[in-house]
Amino acid sequence: PETRFHPTFLYESIALFVGFILLVWLNGRYRDKWASGTLFGIFLVWWGGNRAWIELFRPDQAAVGNTFITYSMLMSLGLVLVGVLIILSRNGKLPKSSRPKKKKRPVKPKPKRG
Repeated sequence: PETRFHPTFLYESIALFVGFILLVWLNGRYRDKWASGTLFGIFLVWWGGNRAWIELFRPDQAAVGNTFITYSMLMSLGLVLVGVLIILSRNGKLPKSSRPKKKKRPVKPKPKRG
């Protein structure tokens, strides 16, 4: 019996090339409107989403329990989540309570002259 495999390296190469074209286009179109870091967040969403999809075609990956979800898929979906959080936080879409609080530096009293 002949075992056949999907050329996942080809799928990923095509997805990353399309993602590169998309990011170049988005950068040219929205550079002045987006906060810095937004394009990186979009890259993480694109890359993680494609990795999670491509992992469906890999038969040799260790699954989580008796599910079709692999550890690589979980890591990829984690990239998507981080990318979404970066996009939202860089563009002020997260509620203030979920943003990291800036630590206030204690004000040192000025020495009295005298």
